[in-house]
Amino acid sequence: MGPHPELPDVLRRLRERYKLAIFTNSDDDLIALAVARIGVPFDYVFTPEQAHAYKPPRQLCEYAYRRIDVTPAQTVHVAMGMY
Repeated sequence: MGPHPELPDVLRRLRERYKLAIFTNSDDDLIALAVARIGVPFDYVFTPEQAHAYKPPRQLCEYAYRRIDVTPAQTVHVAMGMY
């Protein structure tokens, strides 16, 4: 399953005003392929390999917030699932 057709344009528009980050449960090598398919650069990509924690526990998000130096209140979470 690839990205939704409208995703690259939406991300490009968001990137004009915001930094983009991915918090994923994918491994480093798998998410690199997905990001390449999206075709829009992300400022940050955080994986469980980096944080040493898989979602849903908060460790991945807490790790990413520390690295970006933001609070949860300074972020917007957007998600998509297959089901």
